[in-house]
Amino acid sequence: MDPVCPYGRRAGSSSPAFLAPRRDLAADLLTRSLRVQLPDYDYAGLESADLTEVTPTERRADSVIVFRRKRPEADPQPVLAVIVEVQRRQDPGKMWSWPMYLVSLRTRLECPVILLVVCPEASVARWCARPIELGHPGLVLKPLVAGPNEVPVITDPGQAAEDIELAVLSAIHHAATPEGPEILNALFAALHNLDRDLGVCTVTWFVRRCLERSGITWRST
Repeated sequence: MDPVCPYGRRAGSSSPAFLAPRRDLAADLLTRSLRVQLPDYDYAGLESADLTEVTPTERRADSVIVFRRKRPEADPQPVLAVIVEVQRRQDPGKMWSWPMYLVSLRTRLECPVILLVVCPEASVARWCARPIELGHPGLVLKPLVAGPNEVPVITDPGQAAEDIELAVLSAIHHAATPEGPEILNALFAALHNLDRDLGVCTVTWFVRRCLERSGITWRST
């Protein structure tokens, strides 16, 4: 039986939300790679990814990250929410569910909402980036997609250790490239030096599973 991933894997899903541990990773991808300007905020935190409406159908995103601004004598105010979806294959159903995710979360938090889709495969990334026409004139959803071109190649163990989540993304996106062996060795060298209590075994398992599904076998050197 597969172990349960503590990084946000949802029941019945093949897409563990491995972005969950470091809330700033979504901000890094949005600002550095996708050139999205974030509003002023004091901190960002993971919140419930349950986007279920009052209907028989339950819908859950992979991760939801909310950026909040502190207020005197009041609860912190949401200023931006980011829905993070990990997509490894084309799924026509997402063209219908993604707009609902945005509307549902925007209604709940009363703040702007962004959809960030992470795709290890370039072809899937291109498919996910297609505009979604909602029917109302001018109302078009254009998903922000972080594919192989947006995720850096990390081959230095020191850099990998400083940003494990980004190193994991680098391994998953670029393992099949000529730099693949260096990327994987850097990642697992960084993981080897980390405290096992941080979920290193689960991250290692997750990366291996992702590579196996892509037909890639990796053995440490």
